[in-house]
Amino acid sequence: MSSLPQDPTRLTTYDSGSHFRFLYLPTEVRLMVYRLLLCHEGKIPFSISFPVRLSPAILRTCRQTLNEARPILYGENVWHMRIIDKGGYGRVLMKKDLQWAHIKQPPWLAHIKSFDISVEIFHEKDPIVIQSEVKWVSEVLSTLPDLHYLRINLNDGHGGTEEDVGQYCRILRSFASIKRVRRVVIDGVPRVYAEHLARQMAGLSPLNDLASMYDGVLSYTKLFDFCNDFLEEAYDAMEEGNVQQFKDVRAKIVAEVDKYMAKIRDDLYHHDIPS
Repeated sequence: MSSLPQDPTRLTTYDSGSHFRFLYLPTEVRLMVYRLLLCHEGKIPFSISFPVRLSPAILRTCRQTLNEARPILYGENVWHMRIIDKGGYGRVLMKKDLQWAHIKQPPWLAHIKSFDISVEIFHEKDPIVIQSEVKWVSEVLSTLPDLHYLRINLNDGHGGTEEDVGQYCRILRSFASIKRVRRVVIDGVPRVYAEHLARQMAGLSPLNDLASMYDGVLSYTKLFDFCNDFLEEAYDAMEEGNVQQFKDVRAKIVAEVDKYMAKIRDDLYHHDIPS
């Protein structure tokens, strides 16, 4: 007598003595599991202690799991770092963790592909105090072999002037040492300067050198308050990408400074006693 066909809706009994073999699953399914355990929707503060709720313990189960899951944990998350000025001094939050990783070069470091960096300036009198920290972070990130995404956000906490913007652009200049980044997003600085810096980091030639030209004008006029109106015109020309307009404004600035210096020279000898 033939047995009745098994009811497909009937649940089979689970043998408590058997073991579920995770590595028997298809690779695609295992990768899905890793992403559920190891990927975070938002940014993760850079730290070796994982300050968000992930499940990195799965990496310790066996070597095959480690090799499959590590690129997902470190390569598919966006790591966040804050560079701030505090009490008039620059500071990198979680700097010790980054220093340790930079010195020890653990295998997971090479898998990091995405960084989000906040540069936060609140020291109104001298924002340049943060520049050395920006330079240090740039040098560390420049050693990463395959950065796919880098976002830099400049947060000016006190509402900077045009001159401040020029200082901030100089502060961010160190990021240009990071090369071959596939996608760069820069917020908080003039559009033209952001494009200029992003192209440098992507290894592309600049569309024009307006950002560097503006830097030069800022340095030239640093001691001359009467040039502020011209600086605003130069800034607008830089924002619009209008090279000829920028050069025309720069010529006016040079003429005004020359006139002022000629007057200063005349005043210098005006009261001399004839010999």
